[in-house]
Amino acid sequence: MKKLLILLLLALPLLTACGASKSAFKGAAPADSDLLARRFVLQSVNGEAFNAGERRPEIEFSEGMRVTGQVCNRFIGNGAYEKGVLTVPNMAMTMMLCVDDKLNQLERDFAAMLREGARVGLQKNILTLSDGKITLVYVRSDVPAER
Repeated sequence: MKKLLILLLLALPLLTACGASKSAFKGAAPADSDLLARRFVLQSVNGEAFNAGERRPEIEFSEGMRVTGQVCNRFIGNGAYEKGVLTVPNMAMTMMLCVDDKLNQLERDFAAMLREGARVGLQKNILTLSDGKITLVYVRSDVPAER
């Protein structure tokens, strides 16, 4: 009995850490119709405000779960959205180098997240995409995207 109690006490911090990481993800999994015809602009990366100057990363959803937008490069792909996870396995992207190394890394991480699957949360006008390694928080923008 003592061994069981000690084991439980040792496991408690691990269980608490798992619960804390899940609570950092904001919003319930939206219905795909909640995303359609919506454009979102990046506000923060892993809890830190994002400031990239005048051109801000964005993501937009249209009919058939077509996902478009930009980080440095423009991207487009047909996504699959099931059980709160968005996957865009065959995303096409322009291939220019970003001005900033941090932006280059963000773009690589973002592309990998969508290829492998991102958990999606939506709370009012706040969109959250996360894969456990990176969490991106976007705010809805009603301004049409530049083409």
